[in-house]
Amino acid sequence: MIKNYTLFSLFFLLGLLISNVAQGQKEIPSKDILYLKDGSIIQGQITYNAKKSPDEVTLDVNGEIRKFTVNEAEGFLLEHQEKYIVKDLQTKEIDSKNYFTRLIFEGEFNLYQLLGRFYIEDKNNRIIPLQKSEIGNFTKKEKSSKYHLSILSYLIQGACKSAGELTLEKIQLNDESLSNYLSTFHECQGIAYSKYVDTRPRLQINYYALVGVNHTRLNNSRESLPVMRKISKTTIPTLQAGLRLDELRGMPRVSMDFLIGISSQQNTIDFFYEDNVYRYNVSTDYTLQTISANWFVNYSFLKTKNFDLYAGLGPMNRVNFYTSKYGMTEQIRTTSGFANLFEGQVFDIASSTLGLGFKLGSVLKKNNRSRITAELIMDYTPRGANVNLMRLAYFDQINTAIMIGYSFRHLKK
Repeated sequence: MIKNYTLFSLFFLLGLLISNVAQGQKEIPSKDILYLKDGSIIQGQITYNAKKSPDEVTLDVNGEIRKFTVNEAEGFLLEHQEKYIVKDLQTKEIDSKNYFTRLIFEGEFNLYQLLGRFYIEDKNNRIIPLQKSEIGNFTKKEKSSKYHLSILSYLIQGACKSAGELTLEKIQLNDESLSNYLSTFHECQGIAYSKYVDTRPRLQINYYALVGVNHTRLNNSRESLPVMRKISKTTIPTLQAGLRLDELRGMPRVSMDFLIGISSQQNTIDFFYEDNVYRYNVSTDYTLQTISANWFVNYSFLKTKNFDLYAGLGPMNRVNFYTSKYGMTEQIRTTSGFANLFEGQVFDIASSTLGLGFKLGSVLKKNNRSRITAELIMDYTPRGANVNLMRLAYFDQINTAIMIGYSFRHLKK
């Protein structure tokens, strides 16, 4: 029955993902805007990497890809409300006109960011760095320094200075904290302002389902009896469902999976073992229902617009409902050939196990709403099963699953 249910789920998911992917390709067009120096505006999908190419953007308009530099573009506005312009920050160590500078806040005071460093511009067009050095990564000393607080305290004057000072000591050297403080000051002054900060959620929640098959192998545990074994059905259908968290703010290559899985089987396993006195032949029939809980942390080491390749690692817990239907042990004395037969349960699987899982997966097709994935999942559980041959012999469980998955999210219009 579980096999029929899994096949039905597979066909249902395939139909669902095909319809959603076809529909998703027509929805949610990119609304990035590029401003050129000749005054024209182009709308499309902008790709910008401030670390690798701070002076260049790539624009995709209906599949036609072009690159623009600071010599051609005045700036650009991304759909999630981050804005970049070409601005002379009057820096001493670099020529800021050769880079796209991020405009975070615009009002009586303007807030900029270039190469990881923050600058504030007052109403007299004077630009002041909010850290002592202008380039390079922040040191631990700079992160804990109050240098930026002294600059802000000096610049913020007038009747609303006290309103700002109420939270001054809590201001951190990041775009969100600085822009929120400037917003408070401008609202108190009744001055119009614009804030350009990332409006995307800190992470995306996706509903995720996978169907596939799982291959189980039992290996002799360390310092256990060297028992030979043969499982009648080594490949079992399995189904998993849960959540995938991805597009984490600041960690775009990291994702996390929280999944619950089910599987069921009726199976037969045989064991063979021989010592200096006896030879054992054991056979048992059993049923096993398993509920698994998996948590994977994934990293995409290859990520493009239409394809991802990722690896994941995490704990895997299983709750097993094992029932022995029949068990028979044949004990044969090797010298005389005399045999004893014992009937009863001889094989057992731990009711709860905790193992370590690893996955290698790929996003084969994706759009704004949905993903099609293929995953190879392996996990190792030590001493997860045992057989009683007058003394217990333990087995480590190794599972290898091949899964096809479909994830989707609800996007607000």
